[in-house]
Amino acid sequence: MVSKRLHNGCPKGSQTDAMAADSAKLKCKHFVVTLLKLTRENQPEAVNLNVRALIQNLIDGRIEPEAFTTQLQQELNSSPQPCLAPFLKRSLPFLRQSLYMKEITIEGVQPPPASALPLPGTICDRCALKPNNEQ
Repeated sequence: MVSKRLHNGCPKGSQTDAMAADSAKLKCKHFVVTLLKLTRENQPEAVNLNVRALIQNLIDGRIEPEAFTTQLQQELNSSPQPCLAPFLKRSLPFLRQSLYMKEITIEGVQPPPASALPLPGTICDRCALKPNNEQ
């Protein structure tokens, strides 16, 4: 039997493509918003600023999810979260695209540069978005 799944597990040509992308970006947005809120409310200002910089670096593609989770763990003196990096690897491309397209916003987080967006064909074709001036 020939699989109709792309390398990232998203079913090709399925109506679930858009739902998977929406779910991924909303879960990732929720993670970022919650992390920002918790650090703002429960951490010293220096830690809050460092976490905000880590998040922006992650969004901008200047840091990989594995390095982000390690540095976040050190910054917050928290225990390892082994599922965080894989979650970010799966969902971050969708969040980046949505921020870039200004479909969603996160207070205190700037949209990523175009260079941080996934290359065409690296996520579900139906999920791939183009900037407004290219549609």
